[in-house]
Amino acid sequence: MPRPTSLSGKNQNGIASQISRQVLHLPRERKLTLLGLMAVAFFTTCGGPFGLEPLTSTVGPGWAVVFILISPLVWSLPIALMVAELATLMPAEGGYYIWVRETLGSFWAVQEAWWTMASAVGLLASFPVLFAGYLSFFIPALIPAAHSPHAPSLALIRWLIGVLFIASAAAVNLRGVRDVGRSSKFGAAFVLGAFALMVIGSMVRNPAPGAIMSVLRQDLLTRSPSTLLLGLSLVSFNFSG
Repeated sequence: MPRPTSLSGKNQNGIASQISRQVLHLPRERKLTLLGLMAVAFFTTCGGPFGLEPLTSTVGPGWAVVFILISPLVWSLPIALMVAELATLMPAEGGYYIWVRETLGSFWAVQEAWWTMASAVGLLASFPVLFAGYLSFFIPALIPAAHSPHAPSLALIRWLIGVLFIASAAAVNLRGVRDVGRSSKFGAAFVLGAFALMVIGSMVRNPAPGAIMSVLRQDLLTRSPSTLLLGLSLVSFNFSG
């Protein structure tokens, strides 16, 4: 195992001088607009609001709002600043692998690369399953029932839905970054629009803000620490992107 290496002051100065000498030639036509980039980053890092549904039932509406508002500031923002600093200091392709190699050596860099790929495989495999599960809410016939004679057929249909989901995502990515940005903007508008309609509907049906604040206040005072730890684990997973 090679000895861990780190960036010395000389290397840092050399990298800084190399960065300062580089001339950036930006294309005249942008392939990805700012709104498209925001939509791509939104789905890349958190996948949308989906996945937070168990949070409200676990910790209640009051603590759910607190977690959602506080977690990006104490968790996501420091990580984003760290990535921006490291990517600027070491502008080389490789990301985490380069950073770990420069700090802990090649052995741990290889481990990190394998861990990242393994977690990505498991995470990406869950998305088609989640899509089929959400689709079954609108099409109850897709819900597999215990001891049903149609269980094998339903399993095959759900598997084909997952394959179609993967194929459609791959087709969009193969068409290029511009189509990825457009599809991401459409997806963000669709996902966030659904939640916006739920919020508006709740405000129309419950016009008394005092009653809502009373529920939130009561919830903030009655939750146990063990429940809050479970809610914190749900939020940290959803913001871990």
